[in-house]
Amino acid sequence: MTNVWIDFLIGLLTNFVFQVLAVLFAIYFWDRYVNKWFYDGSTVSVVRGDTIILSARSIGWRKSKDIADDDSDLSVFLKGVVSPYEWINCDIVSDGRKSGMLVEKKERQKYFGERYDYIIDLAKNPPKEQQEKTCPDLGDKELSE
Repeated sequence: MTNVWIDFLIGLLTNFVFQVLAVLFAIYFWDRYVNKWFYDGSTVSVVRGDTIILSARSIGWRKSKDIADDDSDLSVFLKGVVSPYEWINCDIVSDGRKSGMLVEKKERQKYFGERYDYIIDLAKNPPKEQQEKTCPDLGDKELSE
């Protein structure tokens, strides 16, 4: 090989290594800093009427990102937070929003991103006797207990 081809291959190899390192650094920076700025600061509180049971428990930015990406993660997360205190007798997200059991307060961050405060009022949890006894997937067929 001539000297030109060796110089060409060395230049190609250094450019490739530099591009790989730049992409890895960008992914690391985006994951560690930008996502944290976007999703950090959300909280969840559990109350029963006027009594505060759990006051403003912070939600990590990774969990906030998961919740923002998929609404079903919100239901699982909130039921997990409430489970030591009371059994939820309805769908906490859809029915809870309608009945006022789940209140979501959305605030803009200072520069960019959003912050959510979830407040769960256990006083508005329907009693177990009033729980629906039909499954929407089965139509009007009653569930066996």
